[in-house]
Amino acid sequence: MKCNIKNRAGAGIFIALFFLLTILPLKASGEVVDRVVAVVNDSIITLSELNAAYAVSGEALKDEPVVLGQGSFTSEKASEIIDTLIEQKLIKQGADKIGVEVSESDIDMAVDDVIKQNRVTKENFIVMLSNSGLTLKEYREQLRARIREIKFVNKQFRSKVFVEEADMEEFYTQNLDKFLAPPSIRLRLIFFSNQDKDLMAKRLEIVLKGLEEGREFAALASEYSEGPATSKGGDLGYLAVGEMDKKISATARKLKPGEVSEPIYTTQGVTLLQLVDSRAQVPRPFEEVKAGIKNALTNKFLEENFNYWIKEIKELAHIEVRL
Repeated sequence: MKCNIKNRAGAGIFIALFFLLTILPLKASGEVVDRVVAVVNDSIITLSELNAAYAVSGEALKDEPVVLGQGSFTSEKASEIIDTLIEQKLIKQGADKIGVEVSESDIDMAVDDVIKQNRVTKENFIVMLSNSGLTLKEYREQLRARIREIKFVNKQFRSKVFVEEADMEEFYTQNLDKFLAPPSIRLRLIFFSNQDKDLMAKRLEIVLKGLEEGREFAALASEYSEGPATSKGGDLGYLAVGEMDKKISATARKLKPGEVSEPIYTTQGVTLLQLVDSRAQVPRPFEEVKAGIKNALTNKFLEENFNYWIKEIKELAHIEVRL
């Protein structure tokens, strides 16, 4: 996976910290004579850092580190990774300048979150790190750097991000297809368990006769049903079609409002359905999706502000690449 600070500083500000596990540099195996490959103001980037970043860029490092001059590390690929590392150094310098601090408790919480999200024990997590060539101490230091970057971007640019109501409404209007609710149907249900099949058959007969005589489905459900929502006349409310039992869904979709189904026999018993109403696939109300829209636009504006800053700071910085 390519470790691209522009992507991480924008949308990546809000990603779960467990994702950091997949973007942190691995230690290069084997022995490499280290040297400086780039200078960024008063910071340097070493060949070992470049090899580590290359290892997680999507071109997996096998048994030996990639060494410049061996031919497998293309100048184009090296330039991409160097650019990413330069941006990381500039962010660190910016964070140090405004006093961004990362406490041990910040790192503890991040490690705990990584372990929880990966659903492993701490012991297994340490083994995972070891297989990647890292100790827990080294991983914590890398987490410290990433958390500092996230804090820096939030502190430096969040105050400059304003998402107006008009922006959200415009985004909603222009992207209605992204907010479609699934089709849904409102059902009433009468259910009888088959634990006592004779009793089940008798009650079903009573209900069917009541329907023939013109009694309300809801009244019969309240009086006889063994299913849910008997106090509401068996009214299950609106249900998403895709989330229903396939047999129930297939039967219900053939009904017209007010119509009652034929008995549906299952391994649990027998069910009668009445379709109350159906809703086509329509956009969810703006208020329902407003928070998500605000978050998406905040990420977008944050990334735009960051990209403007990184471009400007690069022009002012002393950057020397020695590939």
